[in-house]
Amino acid sequence: MKANNFKALQEENEDRFANKSEGVKKNVNHSIGLVKMIGNMFDLFIPRIFSVFTYMSGGSPSDKNQDEDKKNTTKYPNTK
Repeated sequence: MKANNFKALQEENEDRFANKSEGVKKNVNHSIGLVKMIGNMFDLFIPRIFSVFTYMSGGSPSDKNQDEDKKNTTKYPNTK
C-alpha cells in the first residue's frame, strides 16, 4: 500500500526544518536580550533627560526646597 502523500510531505518538512529550530531559538533569545537592554537604558536615562533639557533651556534642575535653603545660607558659616 502506498504511503499517504501528506504524511510524506510532513516528514520531509520536519526533517528539513528540524535543524533550524535551534537557530530560531537563538535569534529569539538574542532579540529578547536586546529589548531588555534598551528597556534598561530607557529606565536609566529618560528620567534624567528632562532635567537636562530644563537645565539647557535656562531653568534650574534643583527642587524649590533646595533653592530656599540656598537663600537662607550666608556666605560665612559662623555668622548669623
